[in-house]
Amino acid sequence: MADLRLLLLILVLLALCPLLALSLGNAIMERSAAAEAAFQNALSAMRLIAQAPEQASQHAERMLAVLALAPEIRARDTRACDEIFSALLQSNPEFADILAMTPEGLVFSSGSQQAQDIRRLYLPLLVDRNPAAEFGWVGTLDGRSILLFAHPVKDARQGPVALLAVVLDLSAYGRAFEKANLPPGSSLAMAKSDGTLLYHSRATLGWNIGTLAGEQFSLFRDLLTRGEEANATGTGMDGVERLYSVKRLHIGRGMDDLYVRVGIPLRAIYADVDRRLWRNLLGLGGTGGLVLLLTWLYGNRFILSRVARLMDAAQSIRQGDFTARSGLARDKDPFGELAASFDSMAEALAQREAERLSHMAVLREKDDRIQALFNATTDSVILLDPDGIILAANEIAARRRKVTPQEMVGTRIFDSLPLEVAETRRIKLEKTARTGQPHVFDEEMGDRIYRVRLFPVAGPDGKTTHLASFSRDITERRHAERELVKAKRQAEAANEAKTQFLANMSHELRTPLNGILGMVQILMDSDLDADQAQSLELARQSADNLHKIVNNLLEMASIEAGDVEIVNRPFDLAEVVDPLARTFSVQARLKGLDLRLNMAPDLPGQVIGDPFRLRQVLTNLLGNALRYTPKGSVEVELRTAEDQSGLADKNTLRLYGAVSDTGIGIPLEAQKHIFESFELAEHYLNKRYSGSGLGLSIARQIVERMGGHIRVQSAPGQGSRFEFTALVSLPGQGQDAHPHPLADLRPKRKRNLRILLAEDELVNRMFASQVLGRMDHSVTAVTNGEEVLQALEREAFDLILMDVQMPVMDGISATKAIRDGHSACKTPGIPIIALTAYAMESDRDRFLKVGMDDFVAKPFTVETLSQAIHRVAPS
Repeated sequence: MADLRLLLLILVLLALCPLLALSLGNAIMERSAAAEAAFQNALSAMRLIAQAPEQASQHAERMLAVLALAPEIRARDTRACDEIFSALLQSNPEFADILAMTPEGLVFSSGSQQAQDIRRLYLPLLVDRNPAAEFGWVGTLDGRSILLFAHPVKDARQGPVALLAVVLDLSAYGRAFEKANLPPGSSLAMAKSDGTLLYHSRATLGWNIGTLAGEQFSLFRDLLTRGEEANATGTGMDGVERLYSVKRLHIGRGMDDLYVRVGIPLRAIYADVDRRLWRNLLGLGGTGGLVLLLTWLYGNRFILSRVARLMDAAQSIRQGDFTARSGLARDKDPFGELAASFDSMAEALAQREAERLSHMAVLREKDDRIQALFNATTDSVILLDPDGIILAANEIAARRRKVTPQEMVGTRIFDSLPLEVAETRRIKLEKTARTGQPHVFDEEMGDRIYRVRLFPVAGPDGKTTHLASFSRDITERRHAERELVKAKRQAEAANEAKTQFLANMSHELRTPLNGILGMVQILMDSDLDADQAQSLELARQSADNLHKIVNNLLEMASIEAGDVEIVNRPFDLAEVVDPLARTFSVQARLKGLDLRLNMAPDLPGQVIGDPFRLRQVLTNLLGNALRYTPKGSVEVELRTAEDQSGLADKNTLRLYGAVSDTGIGIPLEAQKHIFESFELAEHYLNKRYSGSGLGLSIARQIVERMGGHIRVQSAPGQGSRFEFTALVSLPGQGQDAHPHPLADLRPKRKRNLRILLAEDELVNRMFASQVLGRMDHSVTAVTNGEEVLQALEREAFDLILMDVQMPVMDGISATKAIRDGHSACKTPGIPIIALTAYAMESDRDRFLKVGMDDFVAKPFTVETLSQAIHRVAPS
């Protein structure tokens, strides 16, 4: 109640504040008006006082100019001059004296009849002055502050004969100041610009006329910088604060500036205003006291007692008694309406309390179910605040720590963790709270491994208020993963060993195959009878079949190792189809089969893709068709696919290819796995046709890498149709519309080359030497890389055919020595072709990276070797 009573009194005081503000504002405006009036009075008085010396100086200058022409003065007639000057002083009371001096400064006539007394008084003023020129002077002389105006008197030849002067006593202007009717305590001062005080109306109080000092001089200098006239307030030499006005006087040529300053006491300016302000404040205070008394009495009787009853009822409700009421609802005034509203509110609160208790019962039931679910999970679940204080925990979390969930609440989670784990957990908690992002990490504690997941819980403002920690024991799973990784590494090692084995086997098979096929080619070019030619052809076909099997094995190994890449470049589709006709037409003719290769006329002549891989797919399919077709025909079809949907852009084209035959067909059961590795349509014990079971698997994986699909349609005895699709691109603007990559394979001009052949196998060395000799090239053969370097030191060569696997020094080491300049080779940039039985795609890349220029795999044909030479050898 005391606070409410104080509030009423404060309200009354606040109501009186506008009146107080009005009185103060009015006083401020009156003080401002009084100050402005004082400023104007000071300016008026100052201008009035300043007007007299300015007019006197002008009058003196004119009068002296006239007197300078008088013959009596030119004759320096003392008596005549005294009479003239005396008469002029009587008619000009503002002048203190009129003088005539010799050019040296000796007074010989004075209007005040004091010439003899002041004969030498003005001598100091003429020091360093030209007596033939006018001048003015202001200052203190013989105890008086004077203004002096001097004018020369010249003879007929313009020589100086005398000097006239008019003297004005500055103290005479103090009498005009006293008549200005300014407030008591006002002051008048005259001073020079350097602060020299010439006159002060308060000097009668015992002050000495001298130089202004301290605050007075600073105020005076500040006023001088503001122009001809200026106003300011400051403290005088008597300690009285005054309003000052300053004016610059223009009183003569060559004379120091003279300033007049008038000061009016501020206390005199604001005296009437302050008296009215205090009268108003006293009246306002009395009125306020009376109003406060009436408010106190009325408030206790009609307001505070009723408010007390409302407060008692509210206190009872706060303590839980929702039956409490005010008992004032019957009053017919605003308080009665307030009491009625209060009682209605109390009734509503009673009803809401009943509803709250009902809802609390429901919430407790839900909380029990949530807690049961909380404890049912196999994870350790903990609710934390951002500082790591545990707010709730389930049974699993408590069981790990060998405590109860209730004992965990309020503790720091870091206290139950090992020191090294606690620091990591603290960093993770801080990061989750700061970023608002969940974090998942693993922790090892002893011999157990836990997967910890931290999730931020945001409040209504989006800031993280809580953290939920889920911890799962993943020890067994981690052990299983490690075993899986171990098994995976073992499998990769086995696969790597298999790949290495295939590469080595390829090398060991290709090396003798190269000699066999090479010698067969040489023999077939010699004079043979029909039986010998047929026998050699059969030997060549058998070697070719073995070569194809080796190639398929290597291709499959490359695919499984992930070394097969699709290399896109512009090419003509004829570049893919034409070699097929040349390669397989002889085989088809020997078997009596009709081979047809059909390219749709609407196919673009030039596309962007991998011609080698596309040709490889068609070769595998066409080879199988010819192998499994005893009679009839084989047809190859290449056209644009009818379905062009789902493409990346308008420059992408889906090609359709098909190989059909009238062969033996494939059973339906075999079609399910025909595209798997090493799968054949026939059982290996009773198979009638040769084959490794790799061609279709290779074709499928290449087609899929080219963005297409492959399928088969077949029935036993009715032939087969293999269909596939592949994605290529159409050339965009600015690309060559008719590039012919095979153009580089054709020799532009035949040239005999000096070739260095590095080959350790005798048969291969003989075959390669004979082939190169038939090409009209000069051959020097060596057996290892060291001999290559020695040969290069002795003579220059145009080309090196480098075997890779050689004794003493292999081909890769020799190539590095040549390219790095570590040998005395005369031509370190000499073209080098790898001539090797290592034929996997990864091998090719490895050879090119060490500095070789091209790659020819064994066994090679004469045409293949010739094309490689023309690609790298200089024209």
